Amino acid sequence: MVTAESRNFIAKCLYTFPTCGGVWSALSTLERTQWLPAKRLREIQLRRLEALLAHAHKTVPYYRSFDSKIFEISNLDDLQKLPILTRRQVRQHFGRLQSVDGPSGRIVMSSGSTGLPVTVRKSPLTVRMESAARYRAYRWVGFDFGQRYGYMTPAFRAPWTLIRPLLAGMLLPGVSIDVFNIDRAKLARFVRYLELKPTVLIGNPSALLLLARFIDEIHARPMVRLIISGSDQLFSAERTRLASAFGARVYDYYGSYEIGNIAAECREMVGHHIASENVVVEIVGADRDAVPTGQIGSVVITDLNNYTMPLIRYEIGDLSSLLDDECPCGRELPLLGKVEGRVTDVIVTPDGRFMCLSTFGNRVLYRTHVEQFQIDQSSKYELIVRAILASRWRKMEGEFIQHGIQSIVGDQMKVRVEFPEVLETRPSGKRYLVRSTLDPRITDQRNI
Repeated sequence: MVTAESRNFIAKCLYTFPTCGGVWSALSTLERTQWLPAKRLREIQLRRLEALLAHAHKTVPYYRSFDSKIFEISNLDDLQKLPILTRRQVRQHFGRLQSVDGPSGRIVMSSGSTGLPVTVRKSPLTVRMESAARYRAYRWVGFDFGQRYGYMTPAFRAPWTLIRPLLAGMLLPGVSIDVFNIDRAKLARFVRYLELKPTVLIGNPSALLLLARFIDEIHARPMVRLIISGSDQLFSAERTRLASAFGARVYDYYGSYEIGNIAAECREMVGHHIASENVVVEIVGADRDAVPTGQIGSVVITDLNNYTMPLIRYEIGDLSSLLDDECPCGRELPLLGKVEGRVTDVIVTPDGRFMCLSTFGNRVLYRTHVEQFQIDQSSKYELIVRAILASRWRKMEGEFIQHGIQSIVGDQMKVRVEFPEVLETRPSGKRYLVRSTLDPRITDQRNI
């Protein structure tokens, strides 16, 4: 019988080989650097940023056209001299953003959660370091090689990309369920696996909440040690619902297809530790300037590892904030607040106000028994709220939702509440939070 300890040893051997990406060596490095003082971490960022900018200006056609002086930096704040790179620009200049002298890379396409999918070519270093950062984040909350897991994920990858996950499956013994193709029989088999032994559960909030409703319906009692939620915004009430359903702590993981691991919670759950050895994270406002610590703005990321296709000041399309809190865990990696929504997930009212999804969730919807919701806005004067809510609550709480949201948006807007059995998802398997034909311009939406 292969024990957890032997799997851990096999993983160390496998991930040490260059042909497997050298992930273990990168993980060992990140395990060491995470304990460095904040000043030393910023020095590492600056040194790596200087090298990346010099490479980009010399070898990337897109950046050759810029004044060389903006690539001369003496501190991290100097990065703001460079223009922001939008999703639309990545699509438009895909070829010109690739280095003529960089290593060959892997093509990755984003899920299009912000409404505009992008294709990126990642260097081997990027793939190695983002994998290491992901495994480090898993370890922060108590999930390591050799431990059981259940993974709810969309199975949309090409067959050749499944080789590494299959190898990982030997090391991280577990089972996956394709969220694109779920039925009751598959859910039942998945739950039976979770009932056998203590297991780590990983998935996006929509899939995890669907599973929570299913286990309540069949009165199952899965043995889930902890839950790692990623790939989508996790609302506080959803965290509470999942924790109650599975009797386990829920941790949030923030990443993207284009960048990989960006930030994740540790067991203290003070904020999301940014993988600052790999990325520089900025928060900017509508004027493209940095916003004060604690203020919500658009997330802008520089990937310090991608020498194949440098993404410098890439506006990923999410809304969040930087925190100045100190985490009791002792890591001085900078902290990111919770993702408040996406730039495109903004409601605009007839009187010109902008509202994030959390406004409606925290003030109204999550004071009810609603598990999930979507908002559809086709004009400034009408809002449709679709909520997953058991039939016994719909009359009373439906009126509360309608009146509550009406009081927020004002009398000029008509609010309608609907209760579908399921909510529509994107082709990527992620949910729609807002569908709007409007342009709120909380940032310059023409360029996103």
